[in-house]
Amino acid sequence: MAKSTASKRDSSWPKHNIERALSRLTPWTGIIYRMVSIRFAKPEYLIDGKGSQLHGGRWNPVGLAAVYGCTSPEVALAETLRHHRYYNMPDGMALPRLLCAIRVELENVLPLTDSRVRSRLRMTKKSMCTEDWRKTNVNNRCSDTQLIGRAAHELGLQGLLVPSAASPSGQVLALFPENGAHLRILNEDEFEALK
Repeated sequence: MAKSTASKRDSSWPKHNIERALSRLTPWTGIIYRMVSIRFAKPEYLIDGKGSQLHGGRWNPVGLAAVYGCTSPEVALAETLRHHRYYNMPDGMALPRLLCAIRVELENVLPLTDSRVRSRLRMTKKSMCTEDWRKTNVNNRCSDTQLIGRAAHELGLQGLLVPSAASPSGQVLALFPENGAHLRILNEDEFEALK
């Protein structure tokens, strides 16, 4: 895993650099896919971001709610397996999972899939995807990607479109529900069958 540069940077660097990239903001509308554990397969849990708020994620530190979704079902599976493999768990331990589709409408997304945006943030695709944010968090620090997420949230952005750490051509949306991200679960009535 790549070494974090979090200890080498001032924690205010991402906000200033994101401000330099605001001209690249874009709306984003489409469907994202989430794979969730059966025990958390409740509509309200899918879109509130409370799980990541409690545990943190690549793009959000503990305390900041974020909803993660992938732009394809294949990437959602790859991200789920990557998480379990990080902890050396067999793939079977990642299952069963429920694949869910969520309709998303966002007015302002920062596309970190755009090399010009990454350049303004002084980050590379490789550093974003390989930074060991979990290890950094063990040391009670935020990773660079988490600092970017927190700064984006503080600036009122609704989300970040980021490269998938698990699939070379995949994309993930990290959404901030508190900033007005519009999310609607598709086929929500099907959840009744899980009760």
